[in-house]
Amino acid sequence: MDQVRVERGEGVTMITLNLPEARNPISGNDVIDALLDALAQADRDTDVRAVILTGAGTAFSSGGDLSKMAPGKGLRGNHPAETVRNYRDGIQRLPLAFQALEVPVIAAVNGPAIARHQAHPHEAFREDRGAGTDPDIAHAGEIAARADGGAVHRGNHRHFQRLE
Repeated sequence: MDQVRVERGEGVTMITLNLPEARNPISGNDVIDALLDALAQADRDTDVRAVILTGAGTAFSSGGDLSKMAPGKGLRGNHPAETVRNYRDGIQRLPLAFQALEVPVIAAVNGPAIARHQAHPHEAFREDRGAGTDPDIAHAGEIAARADGGAVHRGNHRHFQRLE
């Protein structure tokens, strides 16, 4: 069974996290690499106007697989520097990839939608919406589809600035 399933339709690519028995965790480099590859393929295909990201089964994604977060296993190394490298070369590639995409991504979240994200324990990012608006805490990799007259446009980028 593919851990990430890709289906292509007319103008839309559906990417499905496909580990329903574990609630679709995104921890292992195999899943991360497959997801990055699917996103890159959709972004290169100029016929794709939008990507829908979802999860198989009863949950979109449980987040990380806790068994891969124990010291010396998966992402967590036996030394702090090793853990930093593992995260940088693993899961932290995803927000960078989402931010770099030209094709909009829509998350079709099935099941509970409980999340907490911070780019670094001592940093927070806010979306810069211009003068006169209240800044929202935003996820660095968040990309939403924009529709104008029924057509979805590629290149929907958001700009973030660090809160001091």
